[in-house]
Amino acid sequence: MRIFLITSLLIILFSHCENKSGTYVTYYNNGDTLSVYNYVNDSLHGFYKEFFGGHKPKEIGTYEKGFKMGIIKQYYENGTLKSFAYYKYSVGMSHYEKKFDNQGNIIGAAIPIGKPNRMLLDTIDANEPFRIGYTLDYSMYERPRLFMTVINTTDNKNDTLVRMGSDTTIVEYDLQISKGWNQFTVELCEYTAASDTIKGMQTQELKYFGK
Repeated sequence: MRIFLITSLLIILFSHCENKSGTYVTYYNNGDTLSVYNYVNDSLHGFYKEFFGGHKPKEIGTYEKGFKMGIIKQYYENGTLKSFAYYKYSVGMSHYEKKFDNQGNIIGAAIPIGKPNRMLLDTIDANEPFRIGYTLDYSMYERPRLFMTVINTTDNKNDTLVRMGSDTTIVEYDLQISKGWNQFTVELCEYTAASDTIKGMQTQELKYFGK
C-alpha cells in the first residue's frame, strides 16, 4: 500500500511539472482529424489547423508564444473563405481582417490605417488648413490603393468634402477648420489597382476645436 501511494504521488508531481511541448492532434469519434496544435512550454507556438468533419479545413494559422500571429484564415464548410486576418503586434498597428459571406462578398472589415497625424480634440487655429494623412499598413491584395472620403458632420451637416483615391497606400487631405467644434467622418477603403473595386470600409470620427 505504501509503495502504491508513493508511486501515485510521483506520477502526480511529474504530470504537474511536465510542460506541454510538441504537436498535439485531436480526432472526431469517426477518426477524422479535429485539430492540430503545436506547443512550446505550455504555450501555443507554431502552425495550427482546425477541421470540419471529412478533413475539410476550418481554420489555419500560426501562434507565437500564445498569441495569433501572421495570416489566419477561416473557412466555411463548403470551402469558401470566411475570414482573412493578419496579426502583427507592433506599436501603432491594429490587426487586419476581412470577413466574407459564403458567396465571397465582404460583410466586415478592420483595416490597419493607424491614427491621424493630429490627436483628437486638439485645439487648432481656425481658417488655417491642416493636413490629415493615413497609411495602409497591410493588405491581402496585390498592389492595393487607398481611397478616402471626408464628410463634415458638424451640426449634422453631412456635407461630403472630398472623395479621393491614390496610386499608393498613402492618402492625405487638408481640412479647413472653423471656429468652435468641428466634426468629421473619415471613410477609408482599399481598392485594387487592377479592377478599382472597393474592398471594405474603415471609419474614423474626428473632432477638433477651432480657436
